[in-house]
Amino acid sequence: MNKRKKCGFSAILAAALIITTAMPAWAEKEERTPVGEVCLSFASDIEAGESGGSVDVNVESGPCEVDSVEIVGEKEVWSGGDKPKIKVYLSAENGYYFAKTGKNMFGLIGEDAKYVSAHTKNDKETLVLTVRLDELEAGDIFVSGLTWDAVVGHASWEPADGAKKYRVRLVRGNTSLGSIYTTTETSYDLSGLIDREGVYYFKVQAVDGGNNAGDWIESPSLYVKKENIPEIKENSAAVKQSTAPGPGTGKWVQDETGWWYQNADNSFPVNCWQKINNEWYSFDQRGYMQTGWVCWNDKWYYCDLESGAMWAGTTTPDGHRVGNDGARAD
Repeated sequence: MNKRKKCGFSAILAAALIITTAMPAWAEKEERTPVGEVCLSFASDIEAGESGGSVDVNVESGPCEVDSVEIVGEKEVWSGGDKPKIKVYLSAENGYYFAKTGKNMFGLIGEDAKYVSAHTKNDKETLVLTVRLDELEAGDIFVSGLTWDAVVGHASWEPADGAKKYRVRLVRGNTSLGSIYTTTETSYDLSGLIDREGVYYFKVQAVDGGNNAGDWIESPSLYVKKENIPEIKENSAAVKQSTAPGPGTGKWVQDETGWWYQNADNSFPVNCWQKINNEWYSFDQRGYMQTGWVCWNDKWYYCDLESGAMWAGTTTPDGHRVGNDGARAD
């Protein structure tokens, strides 16, 4: 009886020794001191309408220092509404380590900086903090150098810093003609709207990548005599024929917001449907291709989630029938 008890005790002792031998790999006492809360201050000179920029980050409190600051996804030209994202690389002081990476560990001052994420590296002696800064205010986008080519009825202007596209409108007397046209170029053919004698001028508005628009700027006036109208149209048609690209030269373009289509004349469809390579596509008020269910003239149409092409004469993925015209039939 005593021998069995002794053997049982020996087995427990042996098991304890095995566990004790295995423990140091994961239970070794941490001799370094946790960094604790860190307070950082931010100062940015990034501005809408400008390229580049920099962000200064300083440690206000906490046993660490800033190694470097990186702007994530830096844009060629910043737009109003952009929220710059930056990575801050912090190094713990000698004898310290970053034990935590949560939001509550950081106090962020200036530029309305908001915590996004954080992770450690180099045995927790380096911490990479990702922060998003305040939304950039839209800068003033002014168009200048508005001129007429009276021979062909074309409007032109100088490129505006920070502009991604332009809106153009023609006016005769006090009457606006046609629609507001959108283009990525710095000229537009208005000859098709010049159809009677009168005083014409055009207006141009620059729009940045955040869809923030500048002021409408007016061109000098152009007086067109009735007898000159056929010649203007003839000259414009000749220019189009001599400079027109080959068929099918429109192209799809993708940016940070989505897909849009650039026509052969550098215009793009806005708030409409357009047939491209025998497929119908819907474009929103900003000119971007729409996907999923689209409401148009009180009817619903389904556009493929990947290609954007309208479905017709079939059943949609969520079980609805669409007719040959694409309109929902149930």
